[in-house]
Amino acid sequence: MLTPAVHEAIGRFTVAFNEIEFFIEVYIANILDTPEWDISYWLAQRESGFDRKTKLLKNLLDMVAKEHPKLTPQIDSISVSLTRAAEIATKRNEHVHGLAVEQPLTKAMVRRHKGVEKPYDLNEINGLANETSELAGTFNLQCGVMVAELVHLRDLKRAEQDLADSL
Repeated sequence: MLTPAVHEAIGRFTVAFNEIEFFIEVYIANILDTPEWDISYWLAQRESGFDRKTKLLKNLLDMVAKEHPKLTPQIDSISVSLTRAAEIATKRNEHVHGLAVEQPLTKAMVRRHKGVEKPYDLNEINGLANETSELAGTFNLQCGVMVAELVHLRDLKRAEQDLADSL
């Protein structure tokens, strides 16, 4: 049986990671920028799995960078955060999808994931939970700033087009 502290740490880690996944969906929707928010968000949620959502966001960011090169430094920072999130996702999967088993000889609890057994390390799990929570906040800020600038650049482009059309 896992200790309450291990359960709590895995729960904190999971919730923090879910924040990152939520922010990915939100910023996919923001980049898509359909006139109806619900359509953008629905489209963002259509991808199942963290890897697919991350890949979709990276592809969208690549397209945004081509259209708006001024955003490249911000997009590069977001990409670094996404890469770290993907690394953390591997650890998250080990804990969330791992099976808690008792070692017959030592009676120690270990997690088994994809045929590999590892001991539960409460300090590691708490560290991952803290890092993931911090990364979620950083990622949200990075994307929020980038999207605000993207909206501004899109508005300028539309205004230029409207002016050209009126001439």
